[in-house]
Amino acid sequence: MRLRGTPESWIAALTGPSERAWKHATLTMGGLQPEHEVDPAPFIRALDSDNDEVVFWSVTALGRLRRRAQSAVPRLIEAATHSLIAVREAVIVALVRIAPADVPAKRAIFARFRDRSPIVRSEALRAVTDLRGLEPADFRKVRGRLRDRNADVRDDARTTIDNIKRRKAFAGLRAQ
Repeated sequence: MRLRGTPESWIAALTGPSERAWKHATLTMGGLQPEHEVDPAPFIRALDSDNDEVVFWSVTALGRLRRRAQSAVPRLIEAATHSLIAVREAVIVALVRIAPADVPAKRAIFARFRDRSPIVRSEALRAVTDLRGLEPADFRKVRGRLRDRNADVRDDARTTIDNIKRRKAFAGLRAQ
């Protein structure tokens, strides 16, 4: 798919007057693929925006670029405490897509287990399944969410534990 525009034009369209340009920008940024020759730098710079929508879509675009956006990880970790729930959720998704084995990214995801929003805590639990290099202490942290004050988070903790066990069992079968 040939992309129309540039990251700078998509970011500008998010705050511009044209609904059509906004729609094109969100569809493009949300549909990026790692193989698209898109420089992640404008999206990283946009994380400094005072506009929550610009930050959200920039985080989303970075996550879509996956490992090509590796240089964004430190800035995404900073954004993990953003005031907007949707941004914190998007940061978790982006971190696990970009850097599933990165220790600071893993710490940032586990830190969201203490987020004030159950939506963010659940997203962090779902992300754990895709992290690499999990240790027994990490598993204990997931099990700790079985006592979360929110029933949906407790359910997500059970699902995450089951998924981790399945992944381990599958890895054992492949090793045989």
